[in-house]
Amino acid sequence: MSKISNKGIQEIKNILDDATSDPTTGVPGLFVSITNNKGDDLITYTSGYTGADATEKLSKDSIFWLASCTKLITTIAVLQLVEKGQLPLDDADQLDSILPELDSIQIATLNDDGNISLSSLRRIGSH
Repeated sequence: MSKISNKGIQEIKNILDDATSDPTTGVPGLFVSITNNKGDDLITYTSGYTGADATEKLSKDSIFWLASCTKLITTIAVLQLVEKGQLPLDDADQLDSILPELDSIQIATLNDDGNISLSSLRRIGSH
């Protein structure tokens, strides 16, 4: 099992605490969680506040506004499946089974050569 030494954990905490020492000029708050490839938690640590003007300390239960970050997370998950060979990027027929809500919507692209191609995960993910 991968492990971080107590000294290493303290160094990580010191770096985070230094970065969040003044929320008006630096980073208001940081949450770090490191796991090994088996899913074992090596460190979970929060430092700082929930915002630049906040007085509430950041905790592991703090709620974050992620905005459009779900696109990035979804893309990473899809590409991990592609890398494992479990999901093809260019199979337009597979969209119906992956995204059944798009079944009744014809999504197509006019190619430079004048041909029409149905959309694929690659095309949907590249918007």
